[in-house]
Amino acid sequence: MAQKHDVSIAKVGPLSNSDWCGVTEESLLEQLGNITRENKKAVDTKETRTVKNLFINETSVQYIFLTCELLKMPPDVKYHAVELFGQFMLKHVEELYQHVKVSEEGSDRKEEWQKIQSKLKKQVPLRALSCIQLASKVSSHYKILLLLTLLMLLLLVLLLLLILLLLILTPRMVRKLLLDAGYQYSLSGIVSSELRVLKTMNYHVYCNTAHIHIEILLHLIGSAITSLDLAMLYKVALKLLDVAYLKKAELYERLFFLTTNHTVQSRADCENLASVGRDLQLLAVGVTAAATYVTNNRQSDKITEQLEKLLRIRKEDITDMASTLITLISSRAA
Repeated sequence: MAQKHDVSIAKVGPLSNSDWCGVTEESLLEQLGNITRENKKAVDTKETRTVKNLFINETSVQYIFLTCELLKMPPDVKYHAVELFGQFMLKHVEELYQHVKVSEEGSDRKEEWQKIQSKLKKQVPLRALSCIQLASKVSSHYKILLLLTLLMLLLLVLLLLLILLLLILTPRMVRKLLLDAGYQYSLSGIVSSELRVLKTMNYHVYCNTAHIHIEILLHLIGSAITSLDLAMLYKVALKLLDVAYLKKAELYERLFFLTTNHTVQSRADCENLASVGRDLQLLAVGVTAAATYVTNNRQSDKITEQLEKLLRIRKEDITDMASTLITLISSRAA
């Protein structure tokens, strides 16, 4: 049985830079189960059912993506940073609002909230960079844990030093980026911002991301369908995932209309849209199916069936997300 797993995963060579390269099929399936449970918990949480995350918008996503590109961060960092930023800002704004609601009265409450809103707006670049800092640390830490199982101790020490130098965004680097953008912050202020994110998130800064789902799914699909060009499929999937984040509001409004035949109108509609928007696994399978259609549409149905089998997500739901994304991109290109 062990030999079967080794052979299967060895066929997924084109994704040699993936964190999951060399991991057995059994371990991949186990991890897929873990992140599936995390995803379901996030979708079913009362907070995410009723609140649409307005902080994951085109402006904030573009800022985080461009910053990560400038810093040559690996793909998982930028997606992690976006999710962390969205979750942090929701909690942070809610805490500030409750504070004003309890401590102020009447017209003073409105005036104080307006001051806080103005301050929040100015702090967005700093908060976004703090989230990139933390995401880079989580990413490097996770890679180190994986290396522990794959490399000899001597090589691990050397690679550990290299990863720490290349992947972690330091306070000095953040300060330089902010100065270049016209913002004046001290090193202590930057460290305080990072601590604020940590405390607000109760020190739980790991975020489930669509990128993790895509990587694991491609490894599993590649072991079952050996004729796929996984390197190309992964490259296209990342491009499509970027579009999905940048045009998130439009994507999910289109998806809602496709599945209901009407626009968002009632509170119940808003709750349903917010819940679907937090379903990162649905986004991942939609992106994967869309990437397959773009790179090798003859295999599209076969891969959609594999995705349905692996995750027990209805084929219709996968197709709806994939077709909505492709239609969105086509409309922009026209």
